[in-house]
Amino acid sequence: MNTRSRRSILGRALALFVFVSIAVIQMPSPAGGQQTDASVVLVHLNYGNGQWGLGAEGVVVLPCKAPSNFIDGSSRDPRIRVLGSNAQVLYERNIRNPRRVLVEEPSNLPDLLSTVSFKAKFPLAAGMQTFQFWYDPVNQQTPSVVVNLLPAIQEYWEKGGPSQYAPCKRTGSDLQ
Repeated sequence: MNTRSRRSILGRALALFVFVSIAVIQMPSPAGGQQTDASVVLVHLNYGNGQWGLGAEGVVVLPCKAPSNFIDGSSRDPRIRVLGSNAQVLYERNIRNPRRVLVEEPSNLPDLLSTVSFKAKFPLAAGMQTFQFWYDPVNQQTPSVVVNLLPAIQEYWEKGGPSQYAPCKRTGSDLQ
């Protein structure tokens, strides 16, 4: 192989490396939505009497940084999923079972909690429309809870979007 063909191969390999590197750096948030680090969606969920449902606080969008540390679940654990138009999955994550109590000695697992209330938190992304909660994603044919996110997102923008006041934006002078 002569020097000219080696340079040509090296040049192509370098161009491919640069292209792939740029594509990876610009990769969107989980499952394809463009996320905004400045805002978070909170969906209040309840479990009681054998049923999952939307909690009293409903859905709220706040101009706060989205959580970065998750306790990931396995593929058999509950799943949160956010859909956009045409049922496009924009965000999806399995979470640790909220009905399971973490114990120090796992040889005798306690029973699942009969009631639980928690908030699913995820970054606001362009195009979000529907939230789904799947308690048993392996065996369920339909989600346990389905929530329209559009009214909460619209209210968020009507209140000023990222510039509105929120408890997460409190400063030292606000705390007194």
